[in-house]
Amino acid sequence: KLKRCNQITDTTSTNITASPSSTVIAVANVSKWAVGMSVCVFNGALYDTHNHNIIAVGTSTITVDTAFTQAFASGGTVISSFNVIDGVSVPNVKIYGLEIDGNKSNNTSLVKWELQNDIYMSGCDYLSVQDCYVHDSQCEGIQFGGTTSTVCNNTVLNTNGNGIHYSGIGGGVAAFNYVKNCNLAGAGAGHVDGCIIFSDNTNDSFICNNYCENGVCGVGSIDTDNNSNVVIQGNIIKSCTANAIEGIFPTVSGGKVTIT
Repeated sequence: KLKRCNQITDTTSTNITASPSSTVIAVANVSKWAVGMSVCVFNGALYDTHNHNIIAVGTSTITVDTAFTQAFASGGTVISSFNVIDGVSVPNVKIYGLEIDGNKSNNTSLVKWELQNDIYMSGCDYLSVQDCYVHDSQCEGIQFGGTTSTVCNNTVLNTNGNGIHYSGIGGGVAAFNYVKNCNLAGAGAGHVDGCIIFSDNTNDSFICNNYCENGVCGVGSIDTDNNSNVVIQGNIIKSCTANAIEGIFPTVSGGKVTIT
């Protein structure tokens, strides 16, 4: 079982400039931080869309490994922010039989789909996520991409964001998943689409024999030119707040979609 820690927050003591920027951040209390932790910064509605790994802790500063894309005035909030399982372009990963507790009730200050997912595997060819119990996600439950990736026989419950999110997949399969109570944080999380949803560059996909309940949509966001060759078959979809199945055809030319 993996459980997200309670959120840790601190306050910046100097301005942060957007890229190209210094990666040294003056903070009020360095004792909260350690090398290897991951942070983001926000101030009101402004937030950086990337998590930054801490590579050094000084007497009054932390140093992170990447520059910021958003500038912040002094007095912004530094917050612990990470994907519980995080991979980019790593092939042949198998994630089997885990319970992941996103601990969303103790991580409420910043909830964004780009930053805080329980499983985030981008461009990971031949990925397999199977027999996992993912619940109380700070944002999205499972976001996955890559060639011929599968997400099967998982339970995804009570997520602030989407339940299962296809992103940049050719030949992806989501089957025999139980997905219930998604999009609980509302529009502020971004990508508020549903239980099992698509983003760009997702094609040749199967969404079969899933149970979807109480998301914006059961299956949603088949909305772009490169969302095509999709089979949606044998799913049970209940009590969604917008649509059972949502796509835009042919205004945006997603196509070759079979629903049975």
